[in-house]
Amino acid sequence: ASGGGFGHRVAAFRPSDRLSKDGGIRSDAPAMPLGPVTKAKLERVCDNMGWSARVGDEVAKTLLYEFAGCLVRASEANIELPGLGSLVMQQQSRVIALEPLSDRPGSGGTKSWRNVTAGHPMFAAGETRQLSRSASNAVLKTAALPQLEQRPSLPSLTLDPPAPGAYPSTLGKSASTPALARPDPSLSYTDVPRLANLKVSMPKSLMLGNRRSPTLGEGDSPTRLMRTLPGNDRLFPPLLDRCSRMQAALFREDIDIDMVSNIVASNYTTVAATLMIDPTIEEPGSVIRWKRSRLDRRQKTAENDGRAVDMRMVDWAAEWPQIPEGSPLAEELQEIGLSQQEFCRILSRYKYYTEGGVPSDVLAPYNKNWLEHAVFLLELGSPQRWSGISLEQQREVVEGVRKEILKSYIRAAKSAIVNYALLDARCRERLDMPFVPSRMPVWGATPFTIPDIGTCGGPPQEWREGLRAARTSLLACHVQNSVTALRLRSFWLEKGADVRLLVCPTALQQAGAADPNDIVGFQGAQVTRLDAATRTLEKAWQEVMTIVSEEPSYLMSPEAAALSEVSGGAMTAERSPSAAMAAAIAGGSTSADVEARFFDAIAALLSQMARETVEQTLREYVEVFERFAAQPLHYDAVKALTSQDIWQDEILINKLIVAPKGDQSEIRFKHDREDIMSRLLLPYKECTSSLKDFRRPDAHPDFQVHESQPDRLTIWPVCDDEDHISAGYRRIEDIVQRNLENVERVLELYEPFQFLLSEDERVTIFLSDPSKTREEYDAYVEKLRKAMRDCQDTCPTQIRMQMIRVDTSDVNRKLMQCGQDCVSKILKTLSARNQERSARLVKSLEQLHKRIMAKPNNEDELVDLEAAVEQAANTDFPRLLDEYEDIKAWMMLNFDLDHLHIEADYDAIWAASEWKTYATTIANRQDSLQADRMRIEGGLTERRSKFTEDLLMIVNKVGKLKDEGNVKQLAEHLSQINDLKKRIDTYQADMEDINTKEVLVGWEATEFEELEKARELLDPYDKLWNLVADYEKSSSKWRNTPLFGGDLVPDQVENDVNAMWRLSFKLKATFEAEGLAKPARVAAKVRTDLDEFKTSVPLLHALCNPGLRDRHWKEISKAVRFEIKPDPQKTLQKMLDIDLDQHVEAISGISEDAAKEYQIESGLQAQKKEWEPIIMEFKDWGETGTYIVGGGSIDEIQTLLDDHVIKTQTMKGSPYAVQFQEALGTWEEFLKTVQDVIDVWLKVQGVWLYLEPIFSSEDIMQQMPLEGKLFREVDGTWRQIMDVCKGEPAAMTVFAQAGFLQQLEAANEKLETVQKGLNDYLETKRLFFPRFFFLSNDNLLEILSETKDPKRVNAHVKKAFEGIQSLHFEEDLKITKMMAPEKEYVPLTTPVDPVAARGAVEVWLVQVEEAMIESIRDVSFQARDDYPNKDFVDWVQVWPGQVVIGIFNLYWTAEVNEALKTSGNAGLVEYATKLENILVDIVQLVRTEIPALVRCTLEALIVIFVHNKDTIVELRDKGVFKADDFDWLVQLRYFIEENPDKPGVDDLFVRITNSFLGYAYEYIGNCNRLVVTPLTDRCYRTCCGALHLLYGAAPEGPAGTGKTETVKDLAKALARFCVVFNCSDELDVAAMAKFFKGLASSGGWACFDEFNRIDAEVLSVIAQQILQIQNAIKAKLHVFEFEGTAALPIKWTCNCFITMNPGYAGRAELPDNLKALFRTVAMMVPDYAMIAEIKLYSYGYSIARSLAQKIVTTYKLCSEQLSSQKHYDYGMRAV
Repeated sequence: ASGGGFGHRVAAFRPSDRLSKDGGIRSDAPAMPLGPVTKAKLERVCDNMGWSARVGDEVAKTLLYEFAGCLVRASEANIELPGLGSLVMQQQSRVIALEPLSDRPGSGGTKSWRNVTAGHPMFAAGETRQLSRSASNAVLKTAALPQLEQRPSLPSLTLDPPAPGAYPSTLGKSASTPALARPDPSLSYTDVPRLANLKVSMPKSLMLGNRRSPTLGEGDSPTRLMRTLPGNDRLFPPLLDRCSRMQAALFREDIDIDMVSNIVASNYTTVAATLMIDPTIEEPGSVIRWKRSRLDRRQKTAENDGRAVDMRMVDWAAEWPQIPEGSPLAEELQEIGLSQQEFCRILSRYKYYTEGGVPSDVLAPYNKNWLEHAVFLLELGSPQRWSGISLEQQREVVEGVRKEILKSYIRAAKSAIVNYALLDARCRERLDMPFVPSRMPVWGATPFTIPDIGTCGGPPQEWREGLRAARTSLLACHVQNSVTALRLRSFWLEKGADVRLLVCPTALQQAGAADPNDIVGFQGAQVTRLDAATRTLEKAWQEVMTIVSEEPSYLMSPEAAALSEVSGGAMTAERSPSAAMAAAIAGGSTSADVEARFFDAIAALLSQMARETVEQTLREYVEVFERFAAQPLHYDAVKALTSQDIWQDEILINKLIVAPKGDQSEIRFKHDREDIMSRLLLPYKECTSSLKDFRRPDAHPDFQVHESQPDRLTIWPVCDDEDHISAGYRRIEDIVQRNLENVERVLELYEPFQFLLSEDERVTIFLSDPSKTREEYDAYVEKLRKAMRDCQDTCPTQIRMQMIRVDTSDVNRKLMQCGQDCVSKILKTLSARNQERSARLVKSLEQLHKRIMAKPNNEDELVDLEAAVEQAANTDFPRLLDEYEDIKAWMMLNFDLDHLHIEADYDAIWAASEWKTYATTIANRQDSLQADRMRIEGGLTERRSKFTEDLLMIVNKVGKLKDEGNVKQLAEHLSQINDLKKRIDTYQADMEDINTKEVLVGWEATEFEELEKARELLDPYDKLWNLVADYEKSSSKWRNTPLFGGDLVPDQVENDVNAMWRLSFKLKATFEAEGLAKPARVAAKVRTDLDEFKTSVPLLHALCNPGLRDRHWKEISKAVRFEIKPDPQKTLQKMLDIDLDQHVEAISGISEDAAKEYQIESGLQAQKKEWEPIIMEFKDWGETGTYIVGGGSIDEIQTLLDDHVIKTQTMKGSPYAVQFQEALGTWEEFLKTVQDVIDVWLKVQGVWLYLEPIFSSEDIMQQMPLEGKLFREVDGTWRQIMDVCKGEPAAMTVFAQAGFLQQLEAANEKLETVQKGLNDYLETKRLFFPRFFFLSNDNLLEILSETKDPKRVNAHVKKAFEGIQSLHFEEDLKITKMMAPEKEYVPLTTPVDPVAARGAVEVWLVQVEEAMIESIRDVSFQARDDYPNKDFVDWVQVWPGQVVIGIFNLYWTAEVNEALKTSGNAGLVEYATKLENILVDIVQLVRTEIPALVRCTLEALIVIFVHNKDTIVELRDKGVFKADDFDWLVQLRYFIEENPDKPGVDDLFVRITNSFLGYAYEYIGNCNRLVVTPLTDRCYRTCCGALHLLYGAAPEGPAGTGKTETVKDLAKALARFCVVFNCSDELDVAAMAKFFKGLASSGGWACFDEFNRIDAEVLSVIAQQILQIQNAIKAKLHVFEFEGTAALPIKWTCNCFITMNPGYAGRAELPDNLKALFRTVAMMVPDYAMIAEIKLYSYGYSIARSLAQKIVTTYKLCSEQLSSQKHYDYGMRAV
C-alpha cells in the first residue's frame, strides 16, 4: 500500500506473488466451482498471461478471498481485472453495485439497462440468462433483511456483464434462476491489459469518519468467523443462508474464510448490498461486516432489554387440535417416545418452513409454457367440451386454474427445498427436527392440521365426499401394493431378473472371454440360450400362476364365491371376504369386476417384468455391438499391429474361401454380408418376440377363474415397431454394416493374387501359343513365383479386424497350390515338349537319310533326288541342326527354372546329338548321283528318235484322203477320219510327255512340227464328210416330218440350211485352191442340194404359222382354188407334190396377217396368265387382330399394272385388233379399277396405321369422342375388308370384289374428318405447352398418351428440353431432379407433382419448365455466394457445369471492372497473371483422376476461361485503362441487376456493346462449348446487336465456318432455348407457320440452317410471318393473331436466325423484304491454331500453343498432299 492519512490510498493486490518458483500455488483455499462462462473467460486470461489452466484456476480461486484483506481504510475500491473489467465498491452509499460501460462495443455509448417488468416472480422466463437492468442508480434497501450480529461474513461478488451486448459474466446465472431483484448500477467494468498488478484506489474523502470495525482478539483465528442468531431466529432457526450467492443455500453457523466457496454460487444476491468493508483494520486478514440499519439497532436493543423469546415458554400444541387418546397417531407417538408437545413443535416448525421459512424469491421460476399447455388442454372454445358455459365463465375457470397451479407449485417447491434440507443430519440437529412429518394421516382418524392443505381436521368439507369416492374407487382397483403384486416383484427379482435370453460375449481382453466363433456357431449359441432361457421362464411362469392364485384380497375364496351365488351376487361389505372387495361392492361393482381389474393389473405388472427381462437382454445385446461402434481400422493398420499394441475386439470369425462363380472361381467370404447381417439380427428379433405367447393368469389353461376368456389372452409383449426396440435394431444394423464393409475390404488384399485361381486356363493358352519365346516363359514363371512370394508376405493367415477375425489360411493354401500347379505344369510341359521335339528331330533325320539314299529309275526320280540332296545340304540339315540347338537351349531353360530332369530327358537329347556330323554323308551322296544322270539321259534320246518316225508315217496316211470322192462310201470315210483323229491325239500326249522329260533333265523341248502338220491336213476332210452326213440326215427330216405336229420349227430349219450352205461353199473353195478335185466335187454337190431346198423354206414358214385359224385356211383355199385344211399327216414333201409352192406369195400374205392377229391374242392371254399366280400379301399387324397389305405384293402388282396398261392401249390401237376389241376393253377397265383400288387402299391403310395406335388409347378417346366414333366405324370396315381379302388372297379375286372401291373411298372421307379433328386437338395442346410445336404429331401423340404413367414421358423429354435427358421421379411420382445427357443431376427447387395434373401431360410439363428456370436461378445464386468461400479448383467441382461457367463469367466481369477502376492498366497486368496461374491449376486438375462429370465441366470451362484470359491479355497489350473503353465494352459481360420486368428481383443479365440481354436460365446440361475466336466474337456482337434492335441475324459463309454452332453457343451463353432446323425445298408455308407459332409462344430461338434452300415463293410468305412476329414484339403485345390462331401468346425473347451458304446450286436469292428483317455477318475460315490450342488446354495439355501450331501445320500438309477421299477430313470439324 502506498500513501497515508486521509489522502488517496492505493492498495496493490498481486495474485501472481502467490506463485512459487516451481509453479505451485501456496493456497489452502478449497476448490472453487466455475461455470462454463467463467471457465471461458478464465482461459482467456490464462492465454494472455501464459499461465497453465491449473495456475489460472488457483489465481481465480484466491481473487475473491484475498482482495478483501487489501482493502484497509478505504471507502472506495476500484479493482481492475484484465480482460474482464473493473469493480467499484463504495462504502459511503452502503452499496456494492454495477456500473455500465458507455464505451463498450454494442452499448451505443449510453446506459442501456432495461427495467424489470416481470409480474409475479414465478412466471419469469426460465431460459433467461441475464439479469434485467435498470437505468437508474437504484439502491436496494436492506432494512427488512435479517441482520447478523457478531462477525459479518465475507462478501459475495459476481462479475456480471453490464448489458447483453458486453462481455459475458464470470459467474453466470443458471437458466433456472429467476430474475428477482435489480442491482445498483454503480459497479462497472473497464478493460485492463494484464493481471500482474491489481490496484485498488480508495479516495479518502469517501471514507466513513472514525468508524472502526471490530478487531480480532488474540485467540481468534483470522480464517474463521462465527454467526449468532437473534431471538426470533432462535425460535425458528434460519433454514437458508440469505447471505449466500447461491439460491436456497443451507445456513451455516461457522464459516471458514478459505471455505467461502461452500456458499458461493452463480447468482448475485441482494444480501450483498448489506455488506461493508471496515477500514480500521490494518491486517491483510481483515473482514467484511454487515452494515447496520435501524432495524438492526432495534433488534439489538430488544436483545439487550431481555425481551427475546424463550422457546421453553411457547405452547406449540395451541394451534393444533388435540390428538385423541388411543388413536393410531397417539399410539405411534407413544411407541417412539415423543410427546404431543414435541410432535406439535415439529409440525409447527415444518409448517413455518414450508410456508414462510423459504422465501419465494429463491424458487425456480414457473415456466409459462407449462401453464399455456395446461390451458391448451382445456380446449377453450370447443362447444363439445364447454357446452352451456359462457366465455366469461371459461375465463373465470382459467383464472382459478392459474391461481391454483401457482399456489400448488409454490407449496410443492418450498416443500421440496425443506425436505431436501432435512436430509442433512446437521440441519435436522440445528433445527431440532428429528424427523420429517411427510406422511399424511388418514383423513378423519386424527383431528389436526395437514400442512399441505392447511385446514384443521382434514380437507375442506366440500372435498370430503370426492375424496371418499376416490379412496373407495382406488381401493377396489389399485392393486400395485397388493400381496400378490409384492410377492410377484420379489419372486421375479429372484427368479427372472437375472435371466438373459441371449449370449452376450465379453471382450477378448477380459478374463474368461471365449475365442470367437463363426456366425453359425454364434447363432447356434443364441438359439440354445434362447431356448434354455425361455424354458426357465416358462417354469417360473407356472410358479407365477401359483402366486396369483393365492391372492387373499382381490380374489374370492370358494366359500365367498358360494355365498355370492346364494345372495345373487349382491354381497354387502360386512359379508365380503376383503376390504378391497367390500370397497368394490360399495362402489356398485361385482366380485367379477374386481377380479377382472385385478387380473388386468397383474397382467400389466407381469408384462412389465417380462418386458424388462427382454429389454435388458436386448440392451446388453446392443451393448455387445456398441463395443464395435468406433471407426474400425483398415486392414493395413491391423497388419501393422504388434504384440505390444492394443488389438481390436472381435466376436466372430469368418473364413475366406474359394468358390465357383460361373466358369471361374472367386475369393469370397464363407458367410457373406447378408448372411452375417441376418444371423446377427435374427436373435434380436427372436428375443423381441420370445415371450409373446406367455399367457395372462386368467387366460392360463391351468388357472381360469371365469368361464369367459379375457379380451387379451397373452401378456403385452415387446413389439418390433416400438421406438427403442427399432432404434436398437437399427443401431446393431448400422454398426454391423460399417464393420462388415470394413471387413470386406480384406478382399482387396487378394485382388493382386486373384488371377492365380484361373491361371490354369491362361497357362493352357500360353502353352498352346507356339510363338512364345524362352524369355517369355522365364518371365511368366517368375511372375507366378513372385505372386506366390508376395501372397505369403502380404496375406497373413489371420487378420483380426474389428468385430470379425478373418481366417485366410485356406485361401492362402489354395493360392499357393494354384501357383505351384501352374509352374509345375509349365515346366512339365516344357520337358515333354523337349522330348517330343527330340524324337521328331531324330525321325526327320532318318527320313532325310532314307530319301537321299534312294536309286532313281527315271527322269522324275532323278530330278527329285537331286533336288532333295541339294535341299538337304543347303536347307534341311542346317534347319534340323538349328532345331537341335534350340531344343538344347529349352532344356537348359528348364534346368535353370529348377526343374528336375529325368532319364528320358537326357536320352532324347543324346539321340539327337548323334546326327551332328551328317553333313559329310550328304556331300558323298551328291557325287554318286552323276552316274545315275548319264544312264537316264541316254534312254530319253532313244525315245525321241522313235517318236519322230511315227509322226512321218501318220502324215503320209492323211495325205492319201485327197483321192477319196465317192459319197456312197461315206461310212468308210468317216471311220477312217475318226481313226486318224484318235492317233493324232495320242501322239499329242506323247509329245507333251517327251517335252516334260527334256525339261526335267535340263534340255530344250523339241517342237515336233510333223504332228501339227498332220492335224492341219486332216481338218478339211473331217468337216467335208461330216457335212455330207448331216445334210442327208436333216434333209429327210425336213421333207417327211408332219407340218402341223409342232416338231418342225421353220426358223430353226432356215438357220440350219444357211449354216450348211456356208460351210459347203467354204470347203469347195478350199479344195479348189489346193487342186483337190474329188473333195471339191463333193462339196459342190452338197451346196447344190441346199440351194434347191431353200426355195421351199417360205412355204414352210407360211404353213407352220400357229396363228392360222379356220378363217385363214379358208382364205388360203380360196387363193389356191382348192380346199386345204391343216392335216396332221401332211408333210412338206406332200405340199410340194400338190404344187403349193406355186402360191407361196398369196399364202405368205395371209400367214403374216394371221401372225399379227395371233400376237395380239397371245399378248392378252399372256397378261391374264401373269395375273393368275399373283397372291396378295397380308401381314398381321401387331396385336390388333387384323391385317395390312404387304409392300412386296403391291410393288409387284404396280409394276405389272404399269406394263399391262401400256401394252393393252397399244394393242387396242393396232389394225389387227378388230377381232379382240371387246376383250381388250374389258381387260383395260379391270386394270383401271385395280389402279384406283390400290391408290385409295394404300391411302386408307396409311392413315389407319397412323390413327390406330392413337385411338387405341382410352385417354385420346375420352378427349376426342366424335373423332373416336368415326374412327371406330372405319376400323370396323377395315377389319371386314381385310378378313374377306385374307380368306381369298388371289389378286384377280381381291380386285374383282363388288363395291370394294366404294367402301374404301367412304372410309377415306371419314379418316380425313378424323385427321382434321386430331390436328385441331393437337393445336390446343401445343398452345398450352408451346414446345410441342417443335415435335412431330407422332411424338406429341405418344407423349399425350402417357397420362397414366408419367415416367414413360422420360423417353421424349429431350425433344422438349435439349439439356434434360430424363427426369428423376420419386416413389410418389414427384419430380425432384433433372438429369443431363452427361449424367449431371440438378435438384428442382420446387418439386413437380404430375399426379396433381390429373393426366394432363402438358400441364406438368409447363410446371417442369418453370421449375427448371427457378432451379437454375437458385443454384446460380447459391454458387455466386459460395464462390468467395472456396478455392477456384474446389469450387468448380461442386456446382453444375452451366452454373460454373455463368458465375465464373459474372466474377470475371466484376473483377475486370474492379481492376480497371482501381489500378487501370496495371490492374489488368496483375489480373492476367492471376488468370494464368488459375489456368495452370485447372489444367493440372484435368490431368488427375477426377470424375467424368467434373472432367466435362472443366473441358467446357477451359474453353471459356482461355478466351477470357486472352481477352484480358489483349486489353492489357492495347493499354486499356478505363472500364468504359470500347475494347472492353464489346466483350460479353455478365452482371446481376434488378430485373426491370420484376421490380425488386435481381437476375443475371448479359451486356455487349449497347445490348442488354437477359439470362434465361434454360438448362443446357454439362455440354461442350464452342471455342471463341475473333470471328466468333464478331458474330456475337452482330447477333446481340440485332437482338437488341429486335431483328434477326443471318451468318453467311462457306461450309465448316461455324455459322450454326456460333448461334447455338450464343444461346448457351445466354441460357436460351434454341432449336436448329435444317431447311429444304420441300418446306411449305403451313410447316413454317407451325414452327413460328412454337417459336413465338415459347420465347425460344430458332436457327434455320441453309435457309436459302427454301423456294422463293415460300420465302416471300415467310418474310411476312417473321415481320408479323417482330411487330408484335415491338408493340409489346402479349397475344396476337397469327396464321389462323386468334390469340397466340408471344414471349418477347423469341427470335430467329438464318444461316446461308451462298454460291451453291439450288440456293435461292432472298427477297428484299426478308433481307430487311435480318442483320448479316460474314463467316470465313476460323483460326484453326487458336481452336486447337484451347481444345488441347481442355484436355490437360499445358504447352498447348506450340502443339496447336504443329497440329495445324500437319493437317494443312495432309490436306494438300493426300487425295480428296471422303475418309480424309482435315477441316474445322475434324480439328
